[in-house]
Amino acid sequence: MNSPSLITNGCRHVAADCPIDAADLQRFLQTETSHRVGHYFESLIHYWLRSVRRVNVTHDRVQIFDGQRTIGELDFLFEDETGCLTHLETAVKFYLYLPSERAVGERFIGPNPADNFQCKIDRLFEHQLPISKTYFPDVQRRVAIVKGRIFYHPDLPRPTERPETMTHNHLQNTWLYRRDTRWFREQHADSVFRVLQKPYWLADDQVRLADASAMSVNALLTRLDDDFSAFNRPRLVSVLKPSDGLCQEVDRVFVVDDCWPSAAGNGFDEFRCI
Repeated sequence: MNSPSLITNGCRHVAADCPIDAADLQRFLQTETSHRVGHYFESLIHYWLRSVRRVNVTHDRVQIFDGQRTIGELDFLFEDETGCLTHLETAVKFYLYLPSERAVGERFIGPNPADNFQCKIDRLFEHQLPISKTYFPDVQRRVAIVKGRIFYHPDLPRPTERPETMTHNHLQNTWLYRRDTRWFREQHADSVFRVLQKPYWLADDQVRLADASAMSVNALLTRLDDDFSAFNRPRLVSVLKPSDGLCQEVDRVFVVDDCWPSAAGNGFDEFRCI
């Protein structure tokens, strides 16, 4: 909750300065079986509302139907510290900046190119938040929490302008095409690496140097070749610097296939926004 917001018009409320009961949090998360990053994030937000802010969560993950058709899902309804009934929508998003002639907000593309920043923000504020006006008319306040990271390619120009709704202090990291993975050897030959697994894509990584999951650069490049040969999907890699037996993350890198953001030869204009 104390990480930078990805959007300028998001909820500014940060976590209260109070200890987290690790055992209680662990018990809460054991009820969450989804490996989806978004669901994991929602679970952490639920815990923050219930056990840190200690507000009354009246609804969560409510499916909204129009007859037999599902038209959306409401993330949270809760009564805030003043008793105000609040509709909260949450998202954690990862976007790769690709210079193009497209609209500014559409140049920030998800690892799944069906998604882009502008599409998500439009859906959030034009569909997801307004839906409670019809189905929960007692709601007094509608807010969003959007966290995440923007990834920039080291050999491509940085944006000269960003969407008005994107914060300037967002978390920033690196992305590479598969053909660019020599960058790991050139820039981080003395580092160790881990391929991050869903849903644990949120916090900065750390690991003991002796941990079997910590790889050398040669092992990483072999792993990426094997992974892309088996499944043509983006990989998220943590770059860690060893110090006194503990390795702390200094960067994280999305590695995407050389044809990204196209798929099966089609441009990403063909994909449906999610």
